Amino acid sequence: MKNLFKKLFDTKFKKISWFVAIITIILCLGFIRTVPNYSKKYGFEIVSLWDYNKYNRGYCLVENRILDKEELYKRAVVEYLKKELEIENKLDEYRIKTLGKNKRANNIDIGYYKFDDDINLDNWIYKLKEAYDNRDIYADSVAGDLILNILKATQIDPNQYISVNLKEMTAGFARPIFFSEYFGRNRVLLDNFILLCEDDTIDIFNGYSLFGYIGDKFKDKNIIGNELKKYKYKQKCNLKYSKKIDNCGHLDYGDMEKIFLEQKEYLFG
Repeated sequence: MKNLFKKLFDTKFKKISWFVAIITIILCLGFIRTVPNYSKKYGFEIVSLWDYNKYNRGYCLVENRILDKEELYKRAVVEYLKKELEIENKLDEYRIKTLGKNKRANNIDIGYYKFDDDINLDNWIYKLKEAYDNRDIYADSVAGDLILNILKATQIDPNQYISVNLKEMTAGFARPIFFSEYFGRNRVLLDNFILLCEDDTIDIFNGYSLFGYIGDKFKDKNIIGNELKKYKYKQKCNLKYSKKIDNCGHLDYGDMEKIFLEQKEYLFG
């Protein structure tokens, strides 16, 4: 040990180098910190002590301002919708590559859709049941016919319909939006499918799943009452699974590649 110490400090140059290194470490410990930044690969960035203190006061450092809560949550919702769509498209690309089928069974491209203009948050379930009862085809393409031809759904940019309700601490859409996904979880997303939780996190309530068991649902005479009751029921945040938001509204969605691989393994084995 004594010999090792001697070798490390046996010249003037080594002594100066070690002194500089120790001073640098002390300065770093005293004046450099890390803060969340979920736009970065590892979810954080290194900042000065000054910026660290600003972040803790709520500042988005890159914009040098504090975002109001509505803007903060809206940015997080935008990012969530974008990430969800990206995962679904990657799964579909894999399907085409491995199975060689360019056409989806229900003829609906992956994406976000709005229904006909007369369908709103109050009547969507009635309109959906009416459309289902009046359909004239019974095949895999029933979903496509129902959504595209009867309900007149058109693909849209979902960001223009985002709604944030700070009083109810929910977010979603100002009108029913249909999300056509890769595998079975085609969903109607309403104004409360995202819960705004404590400590600037969000929890995702999946919305109302459609197809392929929609027929069984509508055979139940209590379906409308049950669905509306579920819609109005105030969900509670599950902080174990909620997603964090940084001060600039970036969402800690998770490792995209890992999520894709897990979904791919589940769907394709």
